[in-house]
Order: sequence, then structure tokens, then C-alpha cells
Amino acid sequence: MVRTVCCVAVGVWLFGTVAVGARVIRVPSDYPAIQMALDAATAGDTVLVASGNWSQFLSVTGKPLTLMSESGPVATTLTAVSWSNLVLDRIVADTFRLVGFGMAGLGVQAGVAVNYSLFAVENCRFLNVTGCAIWSSGGFGSIRGNSFLDRAPSHDGTSAIYVDNIGSVLIQRNVFYRVNYSSMFHTTGGLAVVLNNTFLDCNTGINLVGDASVSGIVYNNIFSGIAGTAILSDAKGPANDYNLFFQNGSNVSGTSLGPHSLFSAPLLTAPSAFNFRPSLFSPCIDVGHPDSIYNDPDGTRNDIGAVPFGVPIICDCACHADPQCDGITSDICDVRKMIWIAFEGVIASQGPFCPKEDSDVNCDGVSDVFDVIAVINVAFTGVDPATEYCDPCSH
Repeated sequence: MVRTVCCVAVGVWLFGTVAVGARVIRVPSDYPAIQMALDAATAGDTVLVASGNWSQFLSVTGKPLTLMSESGPVATTLTAVSWSNLVLDRIVADTFRLVGFGMAGLGVQAGVAVNYSLFAVENCRFLNVTGCAIWSSGGFGSIRGNSFLDRAPSHDGTSAIYVDNIGSVLIQRNVFYRVNYSSMFHTTGGLAVVLNNTFLDCNTGINLVGDASVSGIVYNNIFSGIAGTAILSDAKGPANDYNLFFQNGSNVSGTSLGPHSLFSAPLLTAPSAFNFRPSLFSPCIDVGHPDSIYNDPDGTRNDIGAVPFGVPIICDCACHADPQCDGITSDICDVRKMIWIAFEGVIASQGPFCPKEDSDVNCDGVSDVFDVIAVINVAFTGVDPATEYCDPCSH
């Protein structure tokens, strides 16, 4: 992707739209509960849910529907009251789509449980989920634009995504951050297509195990800080290439590294603030698979990782990137002051008075060399630091 700076967050450009001509059933204005709306819906309808925390066991059998939030995964959450948030059973006429919900801290077997169905999970946020975030048995579907964040460390036996019984799945443009067990586990036949994901500081990455009939395609992913193995296969060795590996326990097992693999720090913008966009100096930009079918949304060559370099988001932030405190945001004087702060150990308030957040340009809670990089980025590209460096998932 061309290095014209815009701010970005995973999943934002994947928000769903309501199909033209489909009936839209609104919760709570048409029905007070989501399950009531799902029961009343017919094939092809969209159930549109207002913001809030919705605590209810949801189940759909045989009906291809779209279940979508109005306001996105931070403002609209599903809380389980049973073994799963949402069960999809034998939906085969068309795809069931789940779009834009948050699920957090589930003490359940699965956030989304799929049984022999066509499905799509898009732009959802799974935070501290204790069971499987998505479990698919015999399902065929896509998992795109989601984030799996800060998995609870006390639950080791399940994966963020678990696929079995000859299920096949496309896993694309997702972020797996601090997932305690395997990020993705695929067993017993089928195909896993894993494209443009970011696996960061997880216990393990992709596991294609248990059955020699499992096959996979693994392109354009970031594997950084994986404690175990980034790509593990005891099945058919997956086709893998154009992936970036950095500081993993091991990069591959049971397969070989592709000839275009990269081995360097991904230099993402602010992972601790859940901003996984490549920074201006990231080696991930424009080095993904060159085939045009993998191009970024703007039509340029693929950027490795879940989040392309230049896709815009809307968010806010308290960071001003004016460590010089002269009222001019991120000019060359701020670069000089930021270098002084980062390398000399002084605080921003020395010299002209300046609040602490003005020297924490990337909003990660620390004034350090990464803020120097950030303020240089802001000074020489003109990007607005209030939207470039923030936690897009918190707004």
C-alpha cells in the first residue's frame, strides 16, 4: 500500500451492510429481545440490534439470517447465560452472518458454536474469552475482521478458533493478541485458508493437526512473540509464504518456510493500545503476496498483517503530540524535545509546562523511543495524532 498516512484499526473497514430488499427487524423497537427477533425472522432477513449489553442464549436452526449491531462491538455486547452465546445449527441454504458484536469474559464452551452450517463472523471483538471464541464442527465459513484479545490465562485447554469434522474456513484480517492457548486449531479434514492476520504475543499460532487430510494456505500473516510454534502441522504441510516471523519459540514445524518469508520486527503502531496498524517504517508495507487477488482494499500490493497501512478509522484520543508546548503540534521542535525526553530521561514538564500525555505520542503509557518514531511520523506526514495513535476499540 502507498505510504500516505491515515489512521486505522482492525475490522473497521469490514462493517457489514444490510442487503438491499431484505426485511430489517430492529431490537428492541420491533422486538424486546434478540431471540424473539430471530424467531420471527425469515430467510434473508436482518436483525439489527441497538447498543447495550444483551444477556441471552441465542439459537438459530436452518435459517440464513444476518444478525448485526447498529453501533459496533464495543457498544454492543453479547453475554452468555448458557454453554454458548450463539448456536448455529444446520444452516445450509445460505450463509448466517454475525456482524459487529463484542463478547467478553465468557465462562462457556464457545462464544459462537457452529454445527454443520454456512457462516460468517465479521468485525466482532472477543475479549478475555475463556472458552473457544468460535467453535465450528462441520461448518463452512469465513472469519474476517475480528479481534481476539487478552485471553484469560487460567484457561489453557481451548483455542480462540477451533475447527473440526471436515469443516473448512477462511480466516482473514483478524488480530490475535495475547491469546493464551492456540490461536487457531484445525483438525479432522477440511481446508484452512489463513490470509492477512496478525498473531502477536500468543502462546501458539496456527495448528493444523490430527488428520493427514487437513490442508492449508497461509499467506501474508504476522507471527511475532509466539511462545511456541507459529505454524504447526502434522497433516499436509500448508502452503505458506510472504509471512513475517519475529522472536517466536519456533517459526514452523512439520512444514517448510516459504522463500519470501520475512524475519524482522513488524513495527506496529501501538499494540498495547489495540492499534495494530503498521507504522510508517514497518517492513510489512507492500511486501505481501504480489498476486492481485491479495491486493489491499485500495488496489495496491498487499500489506502483511491484519490491518492495511492506510485504511481510515474514526476515534479520539487525549494525546496531543506537542512535547515542546508551543501550541504547534508535532513540528521539528517537538521532534527535538521528544528525543530529549526519550534518551535523557527527563519528563515533559521540564522546560515549558506540559502535561504528561503530550509526550506519550503513541498513547501506550510510556514516553520512550517509540514516541520519537511517532512524533517524527506526525511531523513529516501531517497526520493527526489524535486519530493516528489511540485505542480505537475503546471508543
